[in-house]
Amino acid sequence: MFSVSEGQVWYEGKAVGPDSALLCAPKELSTLNEKEGVLHVATPRQIDMVFAIGERVAVVESKKPPDLVASHCNGRLSRQIGTLIEVADVPILLRRGGCDIDVLQDLVAEQASHAKRWRPKEFWADMNVRYQAMGVWVVDVPDDDKLVRDWLIRCKEAWMGEPSRAVVRRESQPRERRPGWWLRRIPGIGDKISQDMHEQYGSTFEAQVAARGGDWNHSEKLRRKVEEAGS
Repeated sequence: MFSVSEGQVWYEGKAVGPDSALLCAPKELSTLNEKEGVLHVATPRQIDMVFAIGERVAVVESKKPPDLVASHCNGRLSRQIGTLIEVADVPILLRRGGCDIDVLQDLVAEQASHAKRWRPKEFWADMNVRYQAMGVWVVDVPDDDKLVRDWLIRCKEAWMGEPSRAVVRRESQPRERRPGWWLRRIPGIGDKISQDMHEQYGSTFEAQVAARGGDWNHSEKLRRKVEEAGS
């Protein structure tokens, strides 16, 4: 695990870099330097970015749309996400370049035409639900290096504690995963509505698809809540 002490970020007893800097692998945020708060180091476990948040450590996997889709298809992203969860308090999947939904849909369709065993629905389920349920922050940022740095700095305060405010979060004590459990975590949606949605649409994923422009049969207020929770 990463840790913070004596002004340094540590990994397994070895100093990685100062806790005041955004520690990046050489290929990440390559246009920025130490004067701009970015220090390029040999990050452990091939992690893209590491930084301290008080006594906690955040680790980042940074993906642009083509690599995001391709790495999910070949299983590499799953292993990378597992590493983030294993080694730090705040795992973050950074989707760079905005990850426009139409662009992603085109990339997913293209990938699916070549990888017959890959299930595109699993991609959307992981992006919108599963990674969040595992305690991973899935966030979209611009592609510009400086804007990425600025965004991470601005969000530090939100990551100071456990992600208790997230709609979907990791629990210290497992609960029964009845159908519609993710929907029940959205404010304003209780047991009855979540069960109705799950029965009508067939799954949480399909409910999100409907909320994003499909055949939605509930109120506009609930539609917005489901859509916003999965974004």
